[in-house]
Amino acid sequence: MKKISLVVQDGGGGHRVSAQALESVISDQRSDWQSERVDVYNDILGLPFSFGYNLILRLGWTRLYWPIGVTWYRWHKRLRGNAWITKLEHYWRQQQLDMVVSLIPFINRELYQSLQQVHPGIPFVILLTDLADDPPNFWLEKWQGESNLYVICPTRRATDQALTLGYPQSQIFETSGVILHPRFYQAVTNSKQFNDTNQAEFGLKKQIEFDRAIERKKSGLDPELPTGVLLFGGQGANIMLQIAQSLENAGLTLQLIFLCGENHSLANQLRHLKHRQPWLIQDFTDNVPYFLSLADFLIGKPGPASLSEAITLNLPVITICNSSTLWHEQYNAQWIQEEELGIVIEDFEEIEHAVTTMIEPQTFARYQTNVRSTENQAIFEVVDILDEILNKG
Repeated sequence: MKKISLVVQDGGGGHRVSAQALESVISDQRSDWQSERVDVYNDILGLPFSFGYNLILRLGWTRLYWPIGVTWYRWHKRLRGNAWITKLEHYWRQQQLDMVVSLIPFINRELYQSLQQVHPGIPFVILLTDLADDPPNFWLEKWQGESNLYVICPTRRATDQALTLGYPQSQIFETSGVILHPRFYQAVTNSKQFNDTNQAEFGLKKQIEFDRAIERKKSGLDPELPTGVLLFGGQGANIMLQIAQSLENAGLTLQLIFLCGENHSLANQLRHLKHRQPWLIQDFTDNVPYFLSLADFLIGKPGPASLSEAITLNLPVITICNSSTLWHEQYNAQWIQEEELGIVIEDFEEIEHAVTTMIEPQTFARYQTNVRSTENQAIFEVVDILDEILNKG
């Protein structure tokens, strides 16, 4: 039995969700593997970093994250780095492992060094859950001859960044995107067709019976109206209130779905707003693919997971990029523009114009054609890559 540790943190929720996706495929495809998740800050270091990050996201104070939050974090790491490594070594010493996969940034050098000190030769894999790195010293640091350190990159840009930092080509693997949960590959009637081999291996049905008109009616939505879905990560975001009010005041022929995540206060405030067209307001749900499948397009922050989830389910996107956008998410917006997968605005005060443009039939058809042409099977590719790395030993 091969034992694999998946290192995560709970900041934003995306790293944990990616690990859950990987666990799901490992469980189904590799009966001789055993994976276990560990939150490096909560479970090993005993630090409440995730709480602060999630609070920043919920309050919309993202402009403060890099200049204040990250600066403080890096100062704290320099001050306490040796103590962190001691705690990490103590943790690794208690584990019997064949591989460690990190799905988080900032601390990979410490994770790798502590692991090799205790278990020399065990492969350490950095699995980027962002579309690209944000140097310096975010996901990747300059390669220093580490023979057991591997990188899995979701884009050509990330691969080029790894090569620039000195990583040998033999220790870099590239996938067709960021990893998503397998349930996003259960094709509904308006979805792309995916590789038959991967679906067969995972036991996915090629098509699930899904009548969007019927499902919209069940949820209190109009079967025919253009439908936008607002998704701002697992913590929600109060900007959704402003967007809701702006689109209501604009008088557009449009209905909206709000996925509020853990932000129950936001959901309650939305329920008290008056609106002419139907709204569907949803608290935290594990069934995000279902709600995305009810919609025609996505409105959200440029998080790599939410953008990729929408595109996998054929939804063009409206997203934002400005001085408040998290630095490591700015390339995601650039990617949307380069691939013509949606509309990028500088401020959500422009949302009325963006939505008006999006629902114009010819414009929407163009974006949807581009979205349908993408194909992300990274979750299946990653398991094969991990198998290759394990077999190198």
